[in-house]
Amino acid sequence: MKDFIMDIIKIATSGIFGILGILLGYFLSRNSTQKAVDMSFEKLNIIIDKQEFIRAANKFRNSFIKEIVELEKMGNNPPKESVYKVLFAARDRHKNAMIDFRYFLKGADLDKFNQAWIDFSGDDYENQNFKKSYQQYDVNENIENISEFALKKLAMKNIDKLLDFSRLENHKTI
Repeated sequence: MKDFIMDIIKIATSGIFGILGILLGYFLSRNSTQKAVDMSFEKLNIIIDKQEFIRAANKFRNSFIKEIVELEKMGNNPPKESVYKVLFAARDRHKNAMIDFRYFLKGADLDKFNQAWIDFSGDDYENQNFKKSYQQYDVNENIENISEFALKKLAMKNIDKLLDFSRLENHKTI
């Protein structure tokens, strides 16, 4: 009988230690497993953010292709259509792409982008001021009497400045 009781005690003791081992393993691994899961989600979010940035940046760049081609076609010759008309016709397309894209810019980048947008379009999206849309490219509105060729160069410079923001390598936070 004594052996029987000793066997029960041994079984109970090993069972208790087994359960304690399981519980200890659970509590120790839970923290590291949670950290691993959190890191995986963080990496996944970075990848998704990067993909979304690339999608919005591509849409933003593509919204300017037609106008860049039109402006380049002008060359040094007197244009068939004014710089103002070329850009103003694309105003809504540019603005919609800009709204999607600016979501991905933060802090100083967003401030610089907003200024570049004002320089390009004359519109202050941040303050909802759309009274001067593309006026700087209108020969009739331009108080400095700048030629269409000079206005084309100004437009191309402002477009290039805007498109610099859409290059992934210019954003270390994404």
